[in-house]
Amino acid sequence: MPGFLLQRRWAAAALTGLGLGAVLLLGLRSSGDPFAFLHAQQSGWGHQPGLNLSGLPRWQRLFSQILLGGQNTEAGELVDFVFPVLMLSCALLAIAAWRLNQNRPNSALILGGISLMGAWLLAGSPFLNGAMAIASAALLLWGWARLPLEQRCFALASIAAYLLKQNTISFERHLYATVPLLLLLGLWASLHPRWAKLLLGFSSLLCLVFGLRFASGGWVG
Repeated sequence: MPGFLLQRRWAAAALTGLGLGAVLLLGLRSSGDPFAFLHAQQSGWGHQPGLNLSGLPRWQRLFSQILLGGQNTEAGELVDFVFPVLMLSCALLAIAAWRLNQNRPNSALILGGISLMGAWLLAGSPFLNGAMAIASAALLLWGWARLPLEQRCFALASIAAYLLKQNTISFERHLYATVPLLLLLGLWASLHPRWAKLLLGFSSLLCLVFGLRFASGGWVG
């Protein structure tokens, strides 16, 4: 709404406000509480509505799991030396892929794929959540000037809401609701088709693995 109002697009701002008003009215009619959706999150998941920093320790734990491994994170000290070494190797492969991208694109693509698969196999869901958080911020910075004002506001508000929530699960699922990021991802993919094919292949593998997890009653997030 602020983005539309700053551009004096009154009709768009009014329609956006009507959407929020409809949610409030639905809560009021069904339970007598217009903010039922917030209170349900608070009672069911332990989330605290509003702007707060209580989720930051979860993100600290997430990146500890990525860089040091789950065993070291749980122990609070370095008891497993293999995991950090392997993760460092994946990072070095990613850096090498970045450096070789201009002169040796085929080699860069292979190294990038090995790095991506290796990090995922090592850290699993924490790696996906952390990588998508960093990639989303980088993508927004890259495409900032390409987005209209209202989409910039929407993307910033969405990412802030995701980063400040009280847990780090299902971050990749929440990003699907951030339409400006999807538009920028499509633009980036059109400019880098080779890397886009790598991401599509990796995403297809994730769809298969997640589908099997759901089918067997497993947790994905």
